[in-house]
Amino acid sequence: MTKDNQERLLTIMLQVNKLRALLRDLEDNVEDVKQFTCVNSFNNSIYCRSQEFLESIAKIDSKE
Repeated sequence: MTKDNQERLLTIMLQVNKLRALLRDLEDNVEDVKQFTCVNSFNNSIYCRSQEFLESIAKIDSKE
């Protein structure tokens, strides 16, 4: 293997390592988004149920 080819191979290996690191970061970010979406969905369902509860109380109060 020539010196030029060795340098090219080393450059490619370094780029592959950088891409692997970027992929790991991206996977971490995707996991963070999934967790945020799950928490956000849970919070929205609590808010909706709270609104329904308040509306049902208001209906009861208006009947009395």
